[in-house]
Amino acid sequence: PDVWEGTLLPQFLAQVFLVLSVGLGCLTLYRSGQKLELSREREQTKWILWGIAIGLTPLVFVRLLPRLWRLTLPVPPEVDRVFELAIPVAVTFAVVRYRFDVDIIIRRSVIYGTVTAALAAVYLLVGLLAVPWIAGRLPDYAAVLRIVALALPVLLYTPVRRWIGTWVDRSFFKTQYDYAKAFAAFQEHVRGALSQQEIASVCRAFLEEHLSLERAVVIARRGEGLVAAGALASTDAETVIDAVATCGTPRRLLAAGDSTSRPDLESSDFPGTLAREGFLVALAIMAEESCVGAILLGGKRPERRFTEEDLKLLHAVRAEAAAALERVELVQRAAKEAFVRENAAELEGLKDYLFATLGDDLRRPLTVVRWTIETLLERMGHTSSPQHFAELQAIQAASSELDRLVKNLRDLSRPGLVGGRELVRIDLLPLVHEAVTAVTPAAKSRNVRFELSVAPDLTPVSGYRDLLLEVVSNLLENATRYSPDGQAVEIAIDRKGEEDRLIVRDHGPGLAPDHGERIFDRFEQGRPSPYSTERGFGMGLFVAKSYLERMRGRIHAENHPEGGARFICILPEWREAEREAHLVSR
Repeated sequence: PDVWEGTLLPQFLAQVFLVLSVGLGCLTLYRSGQKLELSREREQTKWILWGIAIGLTPLVFVRLLPRLWRLTLPVPPEVDRVFELAIPVAVTFAVVRYRFDVDIIIRRSVIYGTVTAALAAVYLLVGLLAVPWIAGRLPDYAAVLRIVALALPVLLYTPVRRWIGTWVDRSFFKTQYDYAKAFAAFQEHVRGALSQQEIASVCRAFLEEHLSLERAVVIARRGEGLVAAGALASTDAETVIDAVATCGTPRRLLAAGDSTSRPDLESSDFPGTLAREGFLVALAIMAEESCVGAILLGGKRPERRFTEEDLKLLHAVRAEAAAALERVELVQRAAKEAFVRENAAELEGLKDYLFATLGDDLRRPLTVVRWTIETLLERMGHTSSPQHFAELQAIQAASSELDRLVKNLRDLSRPGLVGGRELVRIDLLPLVHEAVTAVTPAAKSRNVRFELSVAPDLTPVSGYRDLLLEVVSNLLENATRYSPDGQAVEIAIDRKGEEDRLIVRDHGPGLAPDHGERIFDRFEQGRPSPYSTERGFGMGLFVAKSYLERMRGRIHAENHPEGGARFICILPEWREAEREAHLVSR
């Protein structure tokens, strides 16, 4: 009795702690059960919660809780024993009906039973033996010593539980303990792998070592191909991957008959391709619903079945391999894109240099040709035969066309060509007539004609007249090249909202499905024309789009519902551009 004289406060606190622990524990189980995704796990949690709540309610909430308020209820202790029977009944139901892992119950029982015995021994040793002996010599500290005797087991609880848990795992659950330690090292290794081949090799080596396998093969997808760690006897890797991925549910483990300790996982339709290779267990490596590899296992040494712990380890390895393969694939894809961008920028610079040099080199002899033709036309006038005069005019037109192409070459290497120029008012109809006149000689050779339709409510547009003429001429040339002999190139000028539109349509094969926007990229060439042998440099439409954007305009291309391609240029009206320029100047 003397031992308990100074323990009234600790007893009170212990009762409060017990009530709060049971209440919060039940609440935690309930909330955790609501978050579980599998119905089996929810049922397991429900039965465990039901057993704890029913079994401990009389003791905690009918006996201890009123006692904290100094109340006594006329309920005999035997009632507590009856209700406590609900705990083993609920646990048994969870194990038998919903396959609750009995190893968890055994492990926890062994751990906490040993912890309780150890802490009770500590308390008995300190509280019943050491404290009375010390208190007899230091009576002034008797009360403090009794409190220390009660507090010591509490302070020792966490380290003792951790130490005993490790000891129990090593002694009674050695397989799980060894697998957990080995898997932690495997995670660090596989997460540092730099290629699919390395990931496959790490997985194969780990499984062969820790599952004591006669044979293992790990296959991983790399781009459009496959890499493998381990050799296949007679079947190619792609066939094996298809057999694993297409047999049943992709994420399901495939096991041959009598190969595991879980007959419910074994399959009667185990793929013959895998059986002929000598494999007993196969598992697809999945990433975002696509098969990125496979793990293939032969028999164990000596002839033993795969246990539940083996299969758990195999699934864990599969999950780590899938994450590692996905990470490596993303890194490789990013590196490839960076390499392409870097080389594209370098190639772009080389092309700019090439076209600038080529444009300058062609411009000098072309200037001489044009000057000579103009001089001959001025001197000869109409004194020569009409045939000679027409031939000189044809040469002059061709040299003008060549000069325009050379100008495009030079413009491609000088993206800031129009910087500093002011937008001017442009009447669109006369400009279109001028472009048609320039392109007509080339169109006549194939009997291609131009049909023009003009809306009545047109307004002047803003832009740079020479550049806009270049755009229209370029579109008409393209339409002529892709039009069948004798067909018409349709030109429409209309108004939509505050903008004027110029639409050029041909009756050719139209645009490829993915070329609606790409056709305007630099050096991008469309499909060859079946009606002309001429091929451009893939720069005309790029220049046209660049010019229109500098004039605050837009262009897009599409296929006409009745066939052929249609290019639509949109230009702002002059008054709007003038007003914007005025606001900017202010």
